[in-house]
Amino acid sequence: MICAWETPTFPAEATSHLKYVNYLCGSIRTLIPRDLIKNGLIVTNWGAIVSNTVAECALLMILATLRRVSNWQLAIHTRGEWKVGRHPDTLSLFHRRVGLHGLGAIGRDLVKLLEPFNVEISAYSPSVPDAMYKELGVHRAETLEELFSTSDVLVELAPGKPDNYHLVGEELLILLPEQAVFVNVGRGMVVDEEALIRVSRPRRAQSPQFRPPRSSVPSETRIPPTRILPIRSARLMHTPDSWESAAM
Repeated sequence: MICAWETPTFPAEATSHLKYVNYLCGSIRTLIPRDLIKNGLIVTNWGAIVSNTVAECALLMILATLRRVSNWQLAIHTRGEWKVGRHPDTLSLFHRRVGLHGLGAIGRDLVKLLEPFNVEISAYSPSVPDAMYKELGVHRAETLEELFSTSDVLVELAPGKPDNYHLVGEELLILLPEQAVFVNVGRGMVVDEEALIRVSRPRRAQSPQFRPPRSSVPSETRIPPTRILPIRSARLMHTPDSWESAAM
């Protein structure tokens, strides 16, 4: 069987007539009970085949947010702001501190893409051995609090496991330094969107960048799924329907 999104969980008796399943869309964690595999069902998925393109998308979002691309698209064409002085809130990625919440296949590919920018990279991923951190030249953050409080750019890469539901909430988001960037290319369920709204609300009136996350507005007024949100003086690129880890 070849299957993709919206496939229901396989029943326990599936091995009586199935020998092989190819799942095209990432993790099989919630799709195929482990007992089926123990009973002989052969299962494959896309593994890390798309991790490089997801990492590329994360880099795109980081640069777009630091450089305020969404703002400049309007400002240059409608207000002629390219003629007006310096803009200190337009930032560069070079020499910044980048934190990765997750160091699976996508995170590892992102580390490689970040090399030309001479950034300092930290990661929080307890299951990854020290040898992998050393090989990649990445600092191991001991806690999420350490990771968030010391990252100028924080990339959310945690998978959509039940234990990760709303793992990133107000208590972590508020730790981001001034002018920090938060980019979520993990699963939307990892981030508490209501907390994200609360943290960003103090700058809502002043910021042309603010857009409410999709789950917080009626369906008839929904806007495109990628949006930039300020947290105090920080910015977020939040993608509620983003990819889960490419690792199986």
